[in-house]
Parts: sequence; structure tokens; C-alpha cells
Amino acid sequence: MLERFATVSSAFFILHMAVTSIAIAPNSVTLYKDRNFGGRQCEIEVQGCKPVCPGMEAKTSSIKGNAPCVNFYRRPNCTAYMGTWHSSDGDVWDWKGYPAQDSIVSVGDCKQPIFPMNSMTFYEHKNFGGRFCNIPVSGCRPMCPELDNRASSAEGTATCVKLFDQANCRGFLRLLYLQDNANRNFADFISYQDKVTSIADCDNSTATFYQHKGFKGKSCEIPLTGCKPMCPDLDNQASSVDGNVFCVKAYSEPNCNGYLGIIWQDESTHSDFDGTDFQDKISSVSDCASKETVTFFEHKKYKGRRCDIQVKGCQPMCPELDNLASSVQGSAQCIRVYDDANCTNKFTNFTFQYHPLDSYDDFKGNDWQDKISSVSNCWYKPYQ
Repeated sequence: MLERFATVSSAFFILHMAVTSIAIAPNSVTLYKDRNFGGRQCEIEVQGCKPVCPGMEAKTSSIKGNAPCVNFYRRPNCTAYMGTWHSSDGDVWDWKGYPAQDSIVSVGDCKQPIFPMNSMTFYEHKNFGGRFCNIPVSGCRPMCPELDNRASSAEGTATCVKLFDQANCRGFLRLLYLQDNANRNFADFISYQDKVTSIADCDNSTATFYQHKGFKGKSCEIPLTGCKPMCPDLDNQASSVDGNVFCVKAYSEPNCNGYLGIIWQDESTHSDFDGTDFQDKISSVSDCASKETVTFFEHKKYKGRRCDIQVKGCQPMCPELDNLASSVQGSAQCIRVYDDANCTNKFTNFTFQYHPLDSYDDFKGNDWQDKISSVSNCWYKPYQ
């Protein structure tokens, strides 16, 4: 989907896919008012830029089509790019709860303009209304002058953006982590409604741990690439973390065993571990920026051998954990697990919704204990 419209923006198009067939004109898409391809229809030949059918503006809930590549836009004349869909992605049967729902106003072929990859589009009003501007997410960037301290919603092809209420990326507000590709209303988060003056990327490059809360005492800077040990002076002694990091996985044992949880920069825990599982327990850490991954463990509580899987289509369980997994943590929104190879004989879904790294720490007593043999996205071959 999306030449890597990579981004988050296109993730919502993939999110509820069902591959079906329909007799429609070549190089076209059919938009439906209701989910499951119900209600009023609007068939559009994908050539140049086209408006949706009269009365169907911003009233689409599902789509079928055979056009190789289609861009969708929130505004007339192919402005306010929203995302890209390819017929090879399959028909989308339900957009409810995602930014594509009731949003498409114009449709274009993939020669039409799109916002750059790894960029953010801010809007003056909630629900992507009013003036808008697109900003590349690279280093520190000022808000567009016309939206300085006036932004109320955002969407983008960047996964994460740091927001600041002062110029030159000072006055940190919080992270805008676009797990669902967009934030429709900043007023739901009063800390940054009409306050954003500059933004920066979340490169998650280093984490600095401190002996005491409030970033005091001995410190240890760790590059976040793969699994890293805690510095010897702070092994099982860290009380806070800071740095160019928006999240970090923490473990109580060397080699990233003994999963403790995830520490987020936009939560109070990063400045004071007191009362959490992290206080004086961290022995190794790893990055958590990548999405759509899961890690299965041989034993409960994230112990024993592990199997890291990038969830894309159907993936086998690692041979050493085939039918032996007892716990899992993940940064995928939703995965489907099967007790046979090649994603056959599905028996349950795992959803990772509260921050992208919720977990299931003990399969005992559940049907999936020592039974998982393959894994897929929840939108892969929708289960009948």
C-alpha cells in the first residue's frame, strides 16, 4: 500500500481489508456509503483528478476497485492528500473509526500530487478543517506562520512527532504518536490545542539513564540499536531516563530477557521510576520505535527463548518456538495466530491497543498455550 505511503497514513486503508471480486469498469474504483459494500455507490474512472459523485462527498465507508494505484484527498481538485491505495491491497470493507471514514472528496491517479513521505499535515480546525500546511519531519522545524499556535488536528506519513510550544523546539509539549494515522481533535489533549509553534522528529537514537529520579546522579547514555546492556555502574540501579528517545523497552535480565515494560517520554514515569516495575531493575534495553512487530517467548513473563517476527502477511513461528510459545509482547495493532503452518486453522486474535506495546504475559489456561505455529496481520485473508 502506498509506495510506502509508508506511513501511517496508509495503514488505515490496509486495516480492514477483504479480498473480493466485482465486475466494474477497467481502471476504476467504486466507493460505497456503508460498510461491507452497502448503500449508495459511486464508480470513478481513475484518470487525472476526479471529484466523487454528487452527494457522496465525505461519505465513504468501503471500497472495491481494479485501478492499479489511486490517491485519495480530503479537498476538491486533489488537494489535502490523505493516502494511496493499490488494487493489489484488496478491497476495503470497513473504514469506521479510521481517518478514511467519511473523508474522501476527490480521487486521482498516482500522477497527482501527494505530501512528502515522513511529513506531517496540520489543520486549523478539528476533523482536518480550515487552513492546512505540510511540514517535513526532519530535525527541528517551525510551524507554518499561518498556523502558529492555531493547529487543531493533524495527520501524516510520519509515525511520530515531538511538539513544542516555543520556537526552535523549546518548551516540550508531548509526542504526537500517530498509531491510527491521524489525530482529529487536539482539544482532546488540552496540552497542545492551539499551542504548537515548532516540531521535531522522534529519531529515538539514544537514551540516557540516571541513578536518581529527576535525571540526577550518575548517568549512562545508551544507543538504541538492537539490544543493549545497561552500563555496569547503573545495572539494576536506574531511576529515570531522558534523551533523544520517545520510547524504550526495559528488561530485568541481560540480553533483553525478563521483559519489564515500555517507558514513554510523554509520561511521568520517564522522570521517576518510583512505584513502577522499572525502579532499580533495568539490566538491558532495546528500541521500540518499529511498528508491526511481535516477540514470542518460550515461557510466561517473557522468559526463555524468544522469536521476533515482523508481521507482514503470513509468517511462520520461529522453528525453535513452533507450538512452544507461552507469552508475547508486540508493537503491531492486531495479529492473528494459527495452530497450523501457512496461516491455516486460525484460533484467536491478539490486539495491542493501549500504547502499541501491550502484552500477554502468560498463555496458561488459554487455547493458544504451546499451539501457535504461524502468525499474520488481522487483515490477512479475513477469517470466515
